[in-house]
Amino acid sequence: MLMTSSKSGKAPNQVARRIARWEDDGGAMVQGLPRSAEQLEMELVIAERRMLHWLGIAVVARWNDLPVGVQRTLFAAASESRISRTPDISAQLARFLHIHKNDDVGP
Repeated sequence: MLMTSSKSGKAPNQVARRIARWEDDGGAMVQGLPRSAEQLEMELVIAERRMLHWLGIAVVARWNDLPVGVQRTLFAAASESRISRTPDISAQLARFLHIHKNDDVGP
């Protein structure tokens, strides 16, 4: 005998699959309310910053192992980045890398 949900007339496992698919497609609810575009964008920004954070840690941890040409390319890219609006970012980056050049921050 096939069990059906009272409102939809569909088998409970079909309903569960459809809900799971809906959630996978971004339809998940937060505290019972649909997420707004602004909330989704903020979640993406937070996730991207987290990824950049961990990538940055990995680069600093392996800085001394990188070829000098790669170091210079990364340093120039960071210094010239449109994100880094600090006028003296090059000096700050240079100081940071010098101070942390021998840190053991990872495996």
